[in-house]
Amino acid sequence: MDKILSKYSSLLEKYQQLENESSNSEIQNRNDILIQIVPLLSACKIKFSKVKHGEKVIELYEKLRDVEVQLAILENTQLNAELVIYQLMLRDKALKFKWKIQRFIKRKILEFPQIDKRSTADKTKVIEKLTKVLDKLDRKVHSGYIDYPANIHKLSKLYSKFLFQVEILYYLENLDESRLEHLKKYQVQLKEIDDYEVLMSGIARFFMKREWYDDQNVANFEQLQNALYETFIFSIETFISDCRLAIQVNKDIATRGMDMV
Repeated sequence: MDKILSKYSSLLEKYQQLENESSNSEIQNRNDILIQIVPLLSACKIKFSKVKHGEKVIELYEKLRDVEVQLAILENTQLNAELVIYQLMLRDKALKFKWKIQRFIKRKILEFPQIDKRSTADKTKVIEKLTKVLDKLDRKVHSGYIDYPANIHKLSKLYSKFLFQVEILYYLENLDESRLEHLKKYQVQLKEIDDYEVLMSGIARFFMKREWYDDQNVANFEQLQNALYETFIFSIETFISDCRLAIQVNKDIATRGMDMV
């Protein structure tokens, strides 16, 4: 529990130091801090909704991220005239979201709950949740559901839930941090595949509204996405095996002492 309290206190201090900053890096740093706070609160049975205005800020950050990942891909691609128009629209959209975030934070100060030092967490329940999510992951992987890159989105969301529970256990137990970081690499892979899906869907919507959509505008991105997808699929059994190992390691730890944190 001391590890959770120390980490939570440190993150709140960092967040408060950034409250008056408005640069792009500070906006991202605030988002990173909020994301790290979620599993800490969950480990103490506190819902993130207890962070006053926190859910709205996270929602705005997620919308900004969807725009920025598209821009990051486009900036590393040779663009035709049509895609340059789309890129300019995204740049304008990103600025608007950043302005909305800054304006919202200034008007609605985030208030964070206190963590009771007497809080407890049931590690066995966390492991039960991990096992259920892994069962779902396994079924999706072996049912043919992910035979298409477009379906990676739901797998990515499901894996994020799995990783979230692993992260909670990391704070409850003295787990090997390198194991957690290894599992996070899969999350990066899944998000990269999904980022291309977000971009291609965005391009399609943008140009269909203008009735001058051309399939060639996404053809190059489909190839890049397929390359990432095939790399992930090639290691899919290792992916599932690593997830199982994470659960087994935590079960072994739990059986050494069933005490409440």
